[in-house]
Amino acid sequence: MEQASTRSRIYVLALIWAIYATHSLDRSIILILLEPIRREYRLNDAQLGFVTGLGYAVPFALAGAPLGVLADRVRRKRLLAALVATWSVMTALSGLTRSFAALVVSRAAVGATEAGAPSTMLSLLSDTFPPSRRPLALGVFYTAPVMGLVGGSLLGAAMAAAYGWRAALFAAALPGLALVLLALLTLHEPPRGAFGDEGHAAIRLSFTEVARTLAGSTRLTACMAALVLASVTLGASYWFPAFLIRVLHLSLKQAGPLTALVIGAPGGLGALAGGLASQRWGGAQTDKLMGLCAIALLIAVPFGIGGVLAPTPVLVCAGVAIWSFFNSFYIGPGYSVCLASTPVAMRGTVTALVVVLSNVLGAGLGPQLVGLLSDAFRRSGDSHGLAHALAYILAVGVVAAVLLIVARGGAKITPSRPVDLHADPVG
Repeated sequence: MEQASTRSRIYVLALIWAIYATHSLDRSIILILLEPIRREYRLNDAQLGFVTGLGYAVPFALAGAPLGVLADRVRRKRLLAALVATWSVMTALSGLTRSFAALVVSRAAVGATEAGAPSTMLSLLSDTFPPSRRPLALGVFYTAPVMGLVGGSLLGAAMAAAYGWRAALFAAALPGLALVLLALLTLHEPPRGAFGDEGHAAIRLSFTEVARTLAGSTRLTACMAALVLASVTLGASYWFPAFLIRVLHLSLKQAGPLTALVIGAPGGLGALAGGLASQRWGGAQTDKLMGLCAIALLIAVPFGIGGVLAPTPVLVCAGVAIWSFFNSFYIGPGYSVCLASTPVAMRGTVTALVVVLSNVLGAGLGPQLVGLLSDAFRRSGDSHGLAHALAYILAVGVVAAVLLIVARGGAKITPSRPVDLHADPVG
């Protein structure tokens, strides 16, 4: 019976991993397409930063919290299938646009519909894996975004080089549509609060109650802030394909595989290593997990800055690859800490808040700041403006590490009212 249960858990993880990889693929494929888009629409770096950053992240933020609350109330597999179908169609429609404004609108629609997926998937996983196995499961889960980046870099470069950037967006929409049917037919909906690791099952707390509870927890709020700030550096990495084309003078066809090799593969290995290390040395002991995350971020920063400022291509790639490994190491343990520190009744809402803020301030504002700084440096006569802009933003990882150290001293929180251990979702 335990063996069957283990197989079932592995299948759920594999399916949700594939959906998350598709989420990242549809989001990140535009990164390798920035240079041809810039040339066609005659854009500056601030505009490119907007379409990859705030133009996606603001709609993501507006939709994220309501969808996170919805994930605490409805059948999660149905919600997830609806979201995947919608963002896949919108990705394809992005390839039909004929102006920069239309492209921004279509990418905004992708952002809004993708907003509900992470909180829904994390809620499903938290009720599929017990606390002792959750760090490793989340470590595996968080290899999906970097593998989606790898897929987007390879697929986007190949399709754009052969058929143009619009064809790359059409191709990116197909995997998600196939996964919708698989999720509806085979994904099992676990009971909420299945493991009782907080001593509470899922109840329906209002957003005001959640906010009041968070206000009294230094531990959880500092941990959430650290995850958000760490995402700023991940957002800055969106510029790496353009960096390779401009600074190392590579072709689009060359930049795609190199991005996969230098950013994607080390990032995936780092996320997996973080999950394995936290399983081995941290387990459910959240103080140890936060310590591991802080150390990894502090190691990552100097390698990242040294890499983007290095004088030779070999040193650039080596530094950025090491940065990508350690900067992804924190993801699985960090979110495991966040889940372990959050009562079951608040998981969907809290996770949605972290995801929303990470996208607005990290994946949204991060690329935007890089673009604005790059334009400002270039106007001042700096011929390496993009590299210097990246170096400034990568340094934010130090602040994230400090916040994780602060969070270690806080206490866990519990909801302010009793819960029903047998509460069922609606729908």
